[in-house]
Amino acid sequence: MLVEIIEESIRIFWKFVRADDDACSVVPKYRRGSNLQSHDPAHSQLLQEVQTSLQKKKKKLAELLRSESGIMRKLLKYPEESSNYRVLYFFSRVDLKLVSRVLNMSKLTTDQLIWCSNKINKVQSINGKVHVEPSFLLFPCS
Repeated sequence: MLVEIIEESIRIFWKFVRADDDACSVVPKYRRGSNLQSHDPAHSQLLQEVQTSLQKKKKKLAELLRSESGIMRKLLKYPEESSNYRVLYFFSRVDLKLVSRVLNMSKLTTDQLIWCSNKINKVQSINGKVHVEPSFLLFPCS
């Protein structure tokens, strides 16, 4: 019963992530930049680094997904590995989506930027596979 509830929750959240992808494509350009609460150049540079890193991770994840068809053929022999790969891919997309949502907030603090940077750094691709390090802070501090 609990497993079914968790699976249904994941499916609902996946629908949200996919719908959010569509909604983000129609965000006006003037909203894409974030407003830091501090005007310190170091904060602006951190924002730029986080945005650049996020774009690189998204691109790398998309490349891994495109190459997934070849990987999936290999993993079909081992169903539990295939399932694990899909779950890791899902969680990495969720993490990057959360970071993207935080960066699109109207007010952005340094703590939130640091959280975003840490969250991005926990999503890695190692030997053509997605690896997500565990994280205790699911959402940034307010």
